[in-house]
Amino acid sequence: MSSNQFHGSMLQEAYTSGMNDRNNHYRRILNMYMRFHEAVVAKHDAQVEVYRISGKLELFDEIFNDGVMNHVKDKVEQEQIWR
Repeated sequence: MSSNQFHGSMLQEAYTSGMNDRNNHYRRILNMYMRFHEAVVAKHDAQVEVYRISGKLELFDEIFNDGVMNHVKDKVEQEQIWR
C-alpha cells in the first residue's frame, strides 16, 4: 500500500466518522425536539379538557343561578330534603 492510498483511506475514515458523528448529533437534537413537542401537545390537550369542563360548569351555574331553571333546582332540593 502506498503512502497516498494509506492517507486516502485515513481521510475517508475520518470523513465517514465525522459524518456519522454529525448525523448522530442531529438525530439527538431531533429526538429532543420531538419529545418536547409531544409534551407541549399533551399539555395543550389537558388545557383544552380543563377549559371544556370549566365551560360546562359555568353554563350549569348560569342556568341554575339566573332563574331560568329555578323551579327545577327547587324540585331537586326538595327531593333531597325528603329522602
